[in-house]
Amino acid sequence: MIQHLVGFHSTNGLALIAQRTFGSVFHAAYDTHVSRVLPPPNHAQTHIQYTETCTNSFSLSSNMAELIFDFRDHLDGNESDEPDESSSEDEVMTEIEQVPSTVSDDEMNAETEMLQHNSDEMLKDRDIDEQEESEEDLAFLEPEPLGDETSQRVRRVLRCMDHVGIKVVDFLDGLSWGTQATTVSPKIQRERTLLLSNPRLQNIIQRWAKPPRSLTSHKKRPEGASTIINTFATSHVHTAASNELEKLASSLLSPTSHDISEQTLLGTTFSYIGSQAQEKAPSLWNLLQTLACHPTKPVHSLSDHSRSRMERVIVTIISILSYQRSHSRCRLQKLMSICLKFKGISAKGFDILHALRLTMSHKWTTNSVERISKSCMADVVKKKDVYPWMISYDNINISFRVFSQRLDNQSELGSGTASTVYIRPGLPLLPATINQNLRTTRAQGLQKPLTELEVTDILHNTYPKIQAYSTFQVLQFLIHSPEFDLATYEGRTSPRFKRRPWIRQLSAGPRSETLQFILGTSNVPEVTHEQHDRLVNEWLDDLGWGDSAKQSRGGKKWNVRREKSAKFR
Repeated sequence: MIQHLVGFHSTNGLALIAQRTFGSVFHAAYDTHVSRVLPPPNHAQTHIQYTETCTNSFSLSSNMAELIFDFRDHLDGNESDEPDESSSEDEVMTEIEQVPSTVSDDEMNAETEMLQHNSDEMLKDRDIDEQEESEEDLAFLEPEPLGDETSQRVRRVLRCMDHVGIKVVDFLDGLSWGTQATTVSPKIQRERTLLLSNPRLQNIIQRWAKPPRSLTSHKKRPEGASTIINTFATSHVHTAASNELEKLASSLLSPTSHDISEQTLLGTTFSYIGSQAQEKAPSLWNLLQTLACHPTKPVHSLSDHSRSRMERVIVTIISILSYQRSHSRCRLQKLMSICLKFKGISAKGFDILHALRLTMSHKWTTNSVERISKSCMADVVKKKDVYPWMISYDNINISFRVFSQRLDNQSELGSGTASTVYIRPGLPLLPATINQNLRTTRAQGLQKPLTELEVTDILHNTYPKIQAYSTFQVLQFLIHSPEFDLATYEGRTSPRFKRRPWIRQLSAGPRSETLQFILGTSNVPEVTHEQHDRLVNEWLDDLGWGDSAKQSRGGKKWNVRREKSAKFR
């Protein structure tokens, strides 16, 4: 009630209340406020003095209104100057008694009875409001019930927010860039940064999504903000995974109009795509990795073999998703198509795998393999005239299967010949007289063959070297066994453990690598001499020696091969 009279901020309203309801209303207000502020010993005396003054001096004017303002400032200390603690109640009442009285006793009594009745009704209506407003405005200052310190602080802050007139959601909205003013405020910026960088924020959000409950509770778990957080998390994961797939597109890009090159074909591995995915799409990789593992077997508990197998599955899934977005992101699909083509996958098998986005279409694979074969054959034709080369061939059996067998369309086992050309770019060219020298050496050997005694002497002379190499080879198996520790062996410095010098060691490295080119499979089996001659002529045509002039330059090489083939049949 004191807030309506002493704490009233309207001058006209306060003057009206003072003139018409001073007798009882201000008496009750003073009684309530004095009981809170003034010391208990002087309260009764001050109250009696004030009652007598109000009865004898009822009429108020603007002077009384000013006195009420002064009295309000004296009690609540709303002025800028601090109240004088030395002032007593007697001084206040002396000021009130100095107000002149100009009303007779009868008029005062009649007016008093009427105002008393009105004031009683007013007090009844305002008692409830006074109690609610007092509790609401000053609740955050009252002592908290028993509980932990955090609970007490939270309740006091919530009551203070109620007093200020702001809800928790409004507070969080303003703290989280809700308005322009809250965005630029230094104080709010600092508190926002501290909140968002605090590790405890993750636990808070987890409890919002899944509120905890007692272990002994049989009630349904509170829903909390699970619906809102699940919706936000799903949307955020969708956006993050989509953006990461776009970042990974450059690593999987291989336009369908381009045939796969040798460098791309050899450089496309599961390890390469997996490393690119972990670098450019870490969130998507971790998500698929979690989904690929059983809940009881986390990733860190898997063996190397199981982890490698899981990574191949994840790489395949990412490649399929990327290929579904754009057919130009088909680096892995081209590799799988070329591999399965030479494994004998049928056209219908390609159609199924292409529908699953695992391979390219059968038409693209067939045309691409044909173009790649022509390109490689042109490379062989160029390199065979510059570097040493040789060719090997053998019979093969190919099973031709059909899905709808009829009298004129049935499965059969076909026979043919497969050949491979080997080219050594790092070796010098053989002399032109190599074939003649070989013939001369063989002729000399036929005239003077080795005897049994000469063979025995050769074995006896070479036995020490063979024994040393054999001993070293056996020791290598022993010292590399898990049960043997060479570092603790006393005789580890023995010369027997030193590597033996190589005998005619072959060169190694990029300059010494052997190039292999698989020629087209021929449907002519190598069974008879006539079929062998047909195969040789076919290979000559493939290598660019179809005319007689070119065959005269390389015919000696083929004649040697023919003689050897005929001799050992």
